Amino acid sequence: MFLISTEWFWIPLYGFLVYLIIKKSKKLSWLPILAITLSVLFSDQISSKIKRTVQRSRPTHDLVLQSKVHTVNDYKGGAFGFVSSHAANTFSVALLVTLFLELTFLHAFLLFLWAILVSYSRLYLGVHFPLDLLCGGILGLIVAGILFLLEKQIEKRFFSITYLP
Repeated sequence: MFLISTEWFWIPLYGFLVYLIIKKSKKLSWLPILAITLSVLFSDQISSKIKRTVQRSRPTHDLVLQSKVHTVNDYKGGAFGFVSSHAANTFSVALLVTLFLELTFLHAFLLFLWAILVSYSRLYLGVHFPLDLLCGGILGLIVAGILFLLEKQIEKRFFSITYLP
């Protein structure tokens, strides 16, 4: 679970997803890639801002719970955990890739299973409560939805080809 929680562990998956987007979108592939990059940036920044505002301790930092929380490799995370940036980022990527690649149900299911696995790893490591993960996932889906609609508007307005009859 410690490895699943690290970003570098998933670099091959990210590379494969970028390859699929480039293969599908060709010259305009930079637009979905930019949207996905911005979704991670915004999800991460918004979730970090929420953490600093709400200031709810992680289970590993909660004075009542910390002695009862099992940690892996003595990993405790930062002081505050609401909302989960990992959940926000992975759910944001999962939704955007699903929409941009128009994935089949099975492939979308697998991609969301990846987001759930990464989120669960945070629970397993004792650095998040379930509500942190749920709200982080919802935040990521909202950010992804907004960026998807924005990207489609930009694509339509600036890059659509009009054919005359």
